[in-house]
Amino acid sequence: MTSEHEQTPDAPQAVSRRSFLTKAAGAAAVGTTLAVGIGLRELTRPEPPTHLVAHRAGTIPLDPEDRAWTRLAKWPVPMLLQNLATPFAPELVVPEISVRALHNGDQIAFHIEWEDAGEDAIDAMARFRDAVAVQLPVDPAANAAVTMGATNQPVHIMQWRAAWQADVDLGRRGVKDAFPNMYHDAPPEALMGEEAARQFYPAVVAGNPMARRDRTSPVDDLIAVGFGSLTTHEEQTANGRGVFTGKGWRVVIITPLQPGADKTRLSPGITTSIAFAVWNGGAGNRGARKQWANWSPLEIET
Repeated sequence: MTSEHEQTPDAPQAVSRRSFLTKAAGAAAVGTTLAVGIGLRELTRPEPPTHLVAHRAGTIPLDPEDRAWTRLAKWPVPMLLQNLATPFAPELVVPEISVRALHNGDQIAFHIEWEDAGEDAIDAMARFRDAVAVQLPVDPAANAAVTMGATNQPVHIMQWRAAWQADVDLGRRGVKDAFPNMYHDAPPEALMGEEAARQFYPAVVAGNPMARRDRTSPVDDLIAVGFGSLTTHEEQTANGRGVFTGKGWRVVIITPLQPGADKTRLSPGITTSIAFAVWNGGAGNRGARKQWANWSPLEIET
């Protein structure tokens, strides 16, 4: 038995209106404090470290396995899943890349390395190639949008593709290389010669850079001013080389410090920004389905 002023442990307690409002106000104050704290934490998030492009006297090696690269300090770059614009990437398959950088006063080069269980080096139906890209603002001092620039804020992108590397190393490949166990007809040029066969390759005749049959560099110079604006530059000055190690890729992308109009012009002593993107073809990455990294400061050593 309990008195009228006592309650069992399971009995609900009466709460006055004043008591309820007092507790609610206290909870709201706590919530506001937490929100402000989180906001301050976001606003005071530390800036990304400044990465140094080391100076090297003489030629910068194009070979990613050269000791000039492998003995150089590298910096890790965490990658993000591309979910800002459709089509989204379904999963983060390359969580991090490692970068080294050199310049010799005339050229600047980036050595990029990442893990990949398989070598995807051919473009074909339902098959996609591995790739990596470096992005720089055309105006080194501009605060360009990392999302491939914007109007009046163009970005210079240099993309290396494994399929183009194989074309440079082995010659252009076709259906037989992509699907060796399938029957295929002879190509038109084998029956009527190169000139007469051009009518069957309208993209080549139109000068589409993606259809080039005489590629000498695995890197494409591109310009962009926002989503959907990526355009191949008329002057191709970048070069590169990629090597599959069995555990992943090592890629060098090299370009002149002063590559010409509508491209990033750099010089020793300045600081600019750099961003990256990487594609894993075996995971279905292509186009916007990629991993990307935000801008980081980049200092070019004097």
